[in-house]
Amino acid sequence: TIYPEYLPPADDMLPAEEQPLPATVSPTA
Repeated sequence: TIYPEYLPPADDMLPAEEQPLPATVSPTA
């Protein structure tokens, strides 16, 4: 699964509310 600059569909992964984004995409990381 390719991680775009925005959140992928919930079908690919859990919502950001439950699963934090990778450091490559997360602005808070």
